Amino acid sequence: VLFADVAMARAYELARKLKVDVREGSDVVSVKRRADSVEVRLGNKERIVGRSCIVAPGAWLTSIAKKWFNLHVPTTVTRETVSYFKPKGSKAVYGYKRMPVFI
Repeated sequence: VLFADVAMARAYELARKLKVDVREGSDVVSVKRRADSVEVRLGNKERIVGRSCIVAPGAWLTSIAKKWFNLHVPTTVTRETVSYFKPKGSKAVYGYKRMPVFI
C-alpha cells in the first residue's frame, strides 16, 4: 500500500539528493525537443535546457499534450476523496497481503 503524501515526499527527497531541479507550480509556456536536449520556457521568460524533462500537468493533460506535442490524449478528470480508517480488531485482517480492501 502506498500513501500518496509519503510517496511524493520520498520522491522529492530522492530528486533533491540527485540534484534534480524541481520547479513545482511554475508557469510553463512551452517544452521543445531539440536534437540532444529539451528546452523549457517559463512564464517569467526563464529558459531551461537539459537532457530530459518530466511534464506532470495533472488535469490539464489533454490540452497540454495537444498544444505542446500535437498528441491526442483523451482524459476524464474526476475528483476523488481519499480516506484512511483505523481498523477495528485484528490488524492482520487488513494487512497488505490481503489487499485490496473495498468499502
